[in-house]
Amino acid sequence: MKLKKILFSLVVLFSVHSIAGELKDIYIEVLDIIKLYCKPGQYFNPPNKSLYMTDLDLPTIGQCITDKYDFFNIYIDRTFWKMSSKDIRFELVAHEMTHCLFFRNHVDNSSNFMYYAIRDLTKDQTIQQLIENLNTDCGDKNGK
Repeated sequence: MKLKKILFSLVVLFSVHSIAGELKDIYIEVLDIIKLYCKPGQYFNPPNKSLYMTDLDLPTIGQCITDKYDFFNIYIDRTFWKMSSKDIRFELVAHEMTHCLFFRNHVDNSSNFMYYAIRDLTKDQTIQQLIENLNTDCGDKNGK
């Protein structure tokens, strides 16, 4: 019986670690895109930032909380994450990061990744829209 509990604990621990690992990997991927288009001072990069996989109250599936000075926290709903495709996960992380790093609000365009509801865009569509935002927010990285 003890062995069953230990094995179950390991499976749960691995599952949680792999979910958190994927969240971190997507965060880093989106941040790398941002760094290609923006200088360090052109986006919010506080000393304290955290990613949390948690249980949020529906309809909230992701949330950015920041004081706009020292920190931001990104919260992602664990149940939604588990049910979502990789494209939707990417869209959700890019959406929340855009709130946190650029203080952008939702848009009225339902085909945009910054719409208040996730739209099931492909990863390529999300990246294209993110780059369009970065061109607006950061301009030319070389100062042109």
